[in-house]
Amino acid sequence: MKRCLNCMEIYKDEFDVCPFCGFIEGTEPEIAYALPPGTVIADRYIIGTVIGAGGFGITYVAWDTKLEIKIAIKEYFPTGLVNRVPETLPINLTGMNNEPAYRKGMQGFIAEAKALAKFNESSGVVNVFDCIEANGTAYIIMEYIRGKSLEDLLKTERVRHSKNILAFVSMMAKWQRTQRLFQPENYLWKRACRSCRLFCIL
Repeated sequence: MKRCLNCMEIYKDEFDVCPFCGFIEGTEPEIAYALPPGTVIADRYIIGTVIGAGGFGITYVAWDTKLEIKIAIKEYFPTGLVNRVPETLPINLTGMNNEPAYRKGMQGFIAEAKALAKFNESSGVVNVFDCIEANGTAYIIMEYIRGKSLEDLLKTERVRHSKNILAFVSMMAKWQRTQRLFQPENYLWKRACRSCRLFCIL
């Protein structure tokens, strides 16, 4: 038996295509500089496919081998300051002059994870389980939530819950200290039965 690196379900070794989600084993990452699916972080977390990417990071679906649950992992990867050779783990600065900005940004990334963790179990905030440093960068280990980013929602649908969205973003603004967190891709819109919830996913 083997685990699909896209949906994290288990299926028989004889199949090359996941019967649950249709993912083809060995498919190259859509983003060349993303971690290869199957990469193991901290001897515990198995990296899967990319579920989102922005100017400051890449978010992957992943599997926690200790808790045996599906999770999401966000990697600090500020485009323009760093790059990565495909199929390798360490990140590389694009120039030595970028190191101060990179280090400062990573410290802020870790601080934001700690701040978000204080909202664990709060309605509308994704749970943060851990924050680790490896491969010259940092990773936020968090709850996996399936949904559509607010950025995509605003592009494709008429939003009928604008008051709820504005109230939620206003609440998050009380502790968010960097302007980059106010980007629509940092919010996830999840439909559940007849209700909808907006989650901050950092």
